[in-house]
Amino acid sequence: MKKTLTYIISILTTICFILTLVIILLGIKANASNNIVKVFGYSYSVVATDSMEPTIEVGEVIISKSIPYEEVSSGDIIVFWSDHYQKYIVHRVVDIVGDKLVTKGDNPAAPVDQDYVENNDFHGVVIKYGNFFNVGKLIIDYRDVVYGLIIFLFFYIIVMEIISITRNLKKAKEEELKKESVLLRQRIYEEEKAKILEEMKKD
Repeated sequence: MKKTLTYIISILTTICFILTLVIILLGIKANASNNIVKVFGYSYSVVATDSMEPTIEVGEVIISKSIPYEEVSSGDIIVFWSDHYQKYIVHRVVDIVGDKLVTKGDNPAAPVDQDYVENNDFHGVVIKYGNFFNVGKLIIDYRDVVYGLIIFLFFYIIVMEIISITRNLKKAKEEELKKESVLLRQRIYEEEKAKILEEMKKD
């Protein structure tokens, strides 16, 4: 029972780790093509400009959540698609005009965005941001290296897990054969013992 539980925990931990690597890998790929990965309504990205400083600095990772457009309030930091820049932007909502959002970066030098944000442009509201062990800066400065490292780790974990599973299955099979062998010897012993007792009775 203990071995089975350990085996299950090991598999689940490996799956979670692989999923994390895949999400990071998809994020790097999406960031390179100006897209954002969305998983269960949540997204993450890396801030590449200083328009939100000092609130959010270059290289910090942001986590955004999809919410109904109507729930966005003035003061929220949102992620939206900008036709003007042809990429996703992270700025703060400074005003709401009708059903359109007026946005601006927190950097005092950043002007109010020329275009209003509409429902079709809205991606999500930022719920958390931080440097998270400088992962964002690594992604920006060494994207190809990080990309290659994640691929290597991904395949390494898969290979090691396959080897581990194979060994465990082999060990379980050997133990099963050993038990069967012990049972077989015991059965033969009992049969021989029964024969000897039967012959002794006849004598």
